[in-house]
Amino acid sequence: MLVIGGDLPLPAEYNKTHLPGTADLFGTIARVQPDVILTSDFTPGELNKASFELRKRWLHVDPKSSGDALAGAVEACYAHVLWQRHQYQDDHPLVSVYTGTYNTGDYLRETYQSLREQTYATWEWVVVDDGSTDDTWARLEQLAAEDHRVRPVRNARNQGRIGAVKDQATRLARGEFLVELDHDDMLTDTALAEIVAAFKTHPDAGMVYSNCSNFFEDGTFHRFTDNYWKGRYHEEEYRGKTWVVCEQPDIYDRFGPDFRQQFGWFLTVGPNHVRAYRASTLRELGGAA
Repeated sequence: MLVIGGDLPLPAEYNKTHLPGTADLFGTIARVQPDVILTSDFTPGELNKASFELRKRWLHVDPKSSGDALAGAVEACYAHVLWQRHQYQDDHPLVSVYTGTYNTGDYLRETYQSLREQTYATWEWVVVDDGSTDDTWARLEQLAAEDHRVRPVRNARNQGRIGAVKDQATRLARGEFLVELDHDDMLTDTALAEIVAAFKTHPDAGMVYSNCSNFFEDGTFHRFTDNYWKGRYHEEEYRGKTWVVCEQPDIYDRFGPDFRQQFGWFLTVGPNHVRAYRASTLRELGGAA
């Protein structure tokens, strides 16, 4: 557990970290991964703006409380988080963003930055490193030390199949909604908020997907050139830059000449990113592999 501000008379057997002030608050949370956070003499403004998954573990207590009273409050909070659904959980569902990675180098920082800037803060990032031989794992450890929402996992051996790695990541995910994010992808800052809103608006939907923009390292944009895709591009402004956006088809479109063949092809290779799933639906269908 993490105690912020004044120290508290907790039982000696508790694994306690004491942080007198708020300097390096989130770095400490990332390192300690506390099950319960206690404050008493002041309320850190940073916690008020934190993700719901963090705030539901936070208790503000009377600094004059006895050790027994504090222990009872801590254990009740821990048990509630562990076994019961919080009364406000439906308003703040956890989104699990998942990524499979192997020798990905510099891309991970940009991918993480797009998550850090999300307007929807209640997310975790499950990243499975499939036995990288470069410094990928060290980079992931650094990100996890900066942000408690980053959950890296390292495979001792390279599986060599990205589908299997992504399936592993979805099985480690704890969220109600799962968002597939490749190591070299970036999300617009409202992406997770829009995904959550779409699932809430359509409670029977098992999958949500979006338009996307594909571009190369030199900044030029990729376009599919066959006849079907020619009319599916437009330009949009985002953060002062003009992007070429590919409009994803409705998977129920009847396009062809042989719509069944085209429909089967599309479900096999797409839709392109972003792809998001209701966790219960994905698991009912057998997973992501």
